[in-house]
Amino acid sequence: MAQVMAITEQGELTRSLERFFHITRGVSIRGRRVPRPSPDRVADTFRQLADWIESGARKEGGESGLRNALVFVDLSEIDARQPENLNPLAPDGSPWVAVVGMLVLAFPEVHWVFIHPDAPSEPDPSSVRAAHDLLGSPSSSRSADISLYERAHVLGPTNSLSEIVEFHEAQFIPLFDPTNLRNTIREGMKSCQDGKAAPYLPLRRELAAAIDEEEPYAYLHAYTAYLFGLRSHTICSYRMFDLLFGKSDVLRREHISLLFEDLYLNFADRAPDVHLSNLRDRDETWLPRLHEANRRVFVRIGHAHPGDRDTRLANKAYIEELRARGTEITMLDKPISGIFDLWQRSGLSQWIARHPGSAYVWPPDDSQIHELKRAHSAPGRLLMVAERMIQRAERVRRDAQTVPEALHAALLCMEAQEYLGHRTPTTSLEALALKHQCEALAECMFYGVDYNIDVDHRLREIDRDMESIVAWFGPRTQKSSLLSAEIGIVGELTLTFRNHGQFDEEQKCLARGRKLYRQLWRVRNRKWAWLFYPLRAYTEYLLGGIARFVAAILVWILVLSLLFDRYCPHPDILYRGAENWSPVLLGLDHAVVAFFGTQPPHDVATMAAQGAPALFVSILAIIAGFVHLGIFVSYLYTAIARR
Repeated sequence: MAQVMAITEQGELTRSLERFFHITRGVSIRGRRVPRPSPDRVADTFRQLADWIESGARKEGGESGLRNALVFVDLSEIDARQPENLNPLAPDGSPWVAVVGMLVLAFPEVHWVFIHPDAPSEPDPSSVRAAHDLLGSPSSSRSADISLYERAHVLGPTNSLSEIVEFHEAQFIPLFDPTNLRNTIREGMKSCQDGKAAPYLPLRRELAAAIDEEEPYAYLHAYTAYLFGLRSHTICSYRMFDLLFGKSDVLRREHISLLFEDLYLNFADRAPDVHLSNLRDRDETWLPRLHEANRRVFVRIGHAHPGDRDTRLANKAYIEELRARGTEITMLDKPISGIFDLWQRSGLSQWIARHPGSAYVWPPDDSQIHELKRAHSAPGRLLMVAERMIQRAERVRRDAQTVPEALHAALLCMEAQEYLGHRTPTTSLEALALKHQCEALAECMFYGVDYNIDVDHRLREIDRDMESIVAWFGPRTQKSSLLSAEIGIVGELTLTFRNHGQFDEEQKCLARGRKLYRQLWRVRNRKWAWLFYPLRAYTEYLLGGIARFVAAILVWILVLSLLFDRYCPHPDILYRGAENWSPVLLGLDHAVVAFFGTQPPHDVATMAAQGAPALFVSILAIIAGFVHLGIFVSYLYTAIARR
């Protein structure tokens, strides 16, 4: 257990928690006593508490450590079993509840535990019951109808302190909102009826689960699901797997729409007699309810061991049974080519299109933007939250050494962007740029991702979000603002790929950057830019790749061959006996000599005897050959040197 914190108004409650963790876990907790703020002190209180949480994280080795933090908050004035009560924009809400709601949104990676009004004020850590519960036995006081949200987040009569700790130590990962905590808060903010409302907030009504003993894969799958509109469990341990899908069945109220599953699960903490590779046994023993999942994506490494033949055949037959029942199944082989490639190859892009009920709409569509323009910017409290998340994301990205850390930073930026709704365009651009840097960093760092990363879909998504953001700029500056900002975003992506040796991805970003520079140059020099615009566009086309060079050279040779054939009407002057040559062959000979040799096919006097058009075609061929071959050699040298 890395970090435990307590934010309470009652000193005795903090001391009780300190005794519990000292006796049962041998760890100390950081406590902060906070008096209830007045309505005009919400922002200051949030800032002070956020600074306190961050400073504690840095002392423990970095803010990425907050992914394993457990924070207790005293909510004695409201019913903590109802997460909608934590709406920080509620017009008649408590100032302290607004502060807590802002903290929950600003620190999505933290495991928040709310102390219910009816919770015992003195949890006795020395009691037999506490010790017995801590070993895993369920509390007799817990209701059989407790929800997953209460199981994870509410310390009260139906959920003991030891059960909360057990759930946390089973590697509960709240980052992708599996318990619907942040999504419920969003629903409340979305439906506020006063000027503080945030109707643009996207909702994630569908639930996914990413099950893999390898943490980077589990995080990547969960992040991909969250990016495209599904909340997600991230399951990397057998304890959490069994807690969620075993006999306790805490997911009975939840419908999981999507499953990412490692085909051959081998959790490090499973018992020797527990086997998870046979899908039929896995479903019958641990996942009896997951036959209801709309789609299951099985991820496999692709190799086959002779000893696994019976299991493979049994799994193949069982998968056919699932398909016959109506479950959509995708078999996905590792490695993948990044986040967008995962989304496409798994068939999830088409599946989401067929299931529009997820209610996830991002970016805000045109009708929403028209309505939202009646307000000037995002609500001030959400702007504070977003700015805090962006600052933290930059620090996490700078120190990131693992894939989960990079995706942690990316999620902070993603949610900051959503809280702003693009209504504060400059901060939204900052969040967008940093999000893509973090996603690209995760793809580059992960050996489970193919060398060639899907950049085309990423650039298209940047275009989509940029169009939504610049709609908030004035009409006269929209185009230049769009191009300037996108140049910066693509430039940062280029550096990320360059620093990790991703040459092809870097070249695609460079090509996109050159196009954006050209378009910005045309916007700023409208009166005369048209004179040179075609030449710049053609040059940038050539720099798009070696295949384009080869295609362009072949086209030039063909065109020059036809021109030489047309404007050299006296072949006998050039070659003795040339009157019997094929006109096409003679034109091709002239074109190759002039283009690749950068010299006339014959001396100037001989070409002049053919007429001025023939001389002009020779000059054109020489110039074209010089330019193309010069650029081609430079590009080829760069490619070879970088590789």
